[in-house]
Amino acid sequence: MITLLYELGSGLLNTLSLQALLHNQYYFQTAKKIIFGLNSITNIAIEAKRLHGYRVFVISDKNIKKLGIVDKITNYLGTKEFSIKIFDKIESDPSLSTAETATNIARQKTYDLIVGIGGGSVMDIAKIVAIMVNNSGDVNDYVTKKEFKEKALPKILIPTTAGTGSEASQAAVITLDNKQKYSFSNPLLFSDVSIIDPMLTISMPPEITASTGIDALSHAVEAIMSNSSNPITSALSLEAIRLINDNLRTAYVKGENLKARIGMSWAALLGGMVLCAKVVYGHSIGYTISQRYELSHGASCGLALPYVMEYNLRTCVEKFISIANIFGDKVESVSKIEDARKAIFAIIKLIKDVGLPSSLREAGIPKEDLPILAEELLEAYPRPNNPRPIDMKNALKIYNRAWKGKIDKQL
Repeated sequence: MITLLYELGSGLLNTLSLQALLHNQYYFQTAKKIIFGLNSITNIAIEAKRLHGYRVFVISDKNIKKLGIVDKITNYLGTKEFSIKIFDKIESDPSLSTAETATNIARQKTYDLIVGIGGGSVMDIAKIVAIMVNNSGDVNDYVTKKEFKEKALPKILIPTTAGTGSEASQAAVITLDNKQKYSFSNPLLFSDVSIIDPMLTISMPPEITASTGIDALSHAVEAIMSNSSNPITSALSLEAIRLINDNLRTAYVKGENLKARIGMSWAALLGGMVLCAKVVYGHSIGYTISQRYELSHGASCGLALPYVMEYNLRTCVEKFISIANIFGDKVESVSKIEDARKAIFAIIKLIKDVGLPSSLREAGIPKEDLPILAEELLEAYPRPNNPRPIDMKNALKIYNRAWKGKIDKQL
């Protein structure tokens, strides 16, 4: 695995000057412990005991509970040594109100372990609850920049989808009352144990398989574009992209294919790991459209991704050539710009292959709304780590290209 990551990242490493490698320091951090493998959820009791977590607050959603996944996992804890409370009212794109409600319930009794079982929304709320239990005030206080002073309760995160990577990141996203997204980012939000069991993802329907898989792709590609990328995150990102290209189409069409599900779970995990490099304007544009037009997070970010890549193209030529190579596109070196552009077309094809929209027009977004979206982009979701600054003029150009579904030449 390490050899493979080195080989995948070597092209990017070669683009970094020796001087840069000698004088720069690189940052990488992820979950404290990761357990990956089929039936790995059987480890939960061992890990809970190791964390001295016997009074357990389980956070999930109604669909995961209905599928029997929550009961299956809590059964491994048993009832003799552990007391368990289940909160299963987490919605997709959870609200500030949901985060407050879950926190208040968790504060009613003395718990010593939080367990999140579900997709990114569930795991994000589990992270927030774990840190809020020991910190005074409301969740909204910390949205308005109050500092967390106390450490979080121990937490175990168990993903049931393959895309958000929340099990490996220090981020937790909620939707505020004004419908804008807010992302907490704090090392205290890293999980103490992440258990990734690809068997839990087999029940995902095709549309969720597609949207979460493209979300993982967005994490990997945006992390490569980021000014905060480094040789570690770039190598992991390229491996995630390879896994997604090799497995997403199969997982989408044949959900029972275990090999594809394993590959996508690996990709999602790696995609979460590289979030320490930070995403760029693809996620920002995704945020502006997901809530307003009821488009899933993954579909929104995937829709935006090619057009942000096009905007950043000239600052990421070698990086995009590495991506194009993974997709198997022939790099002829007639023009490095054109070779790099092949990565954008390959990603558009993948998005279309799994049934997701590749233009704002196709997603039903009115063209007259574009100036509003561009203004929100710049005001609510700035990305100083994007390799190329964006002003209102260029923001409108990106939205217009995304509305037309047009990739042609550099903006």
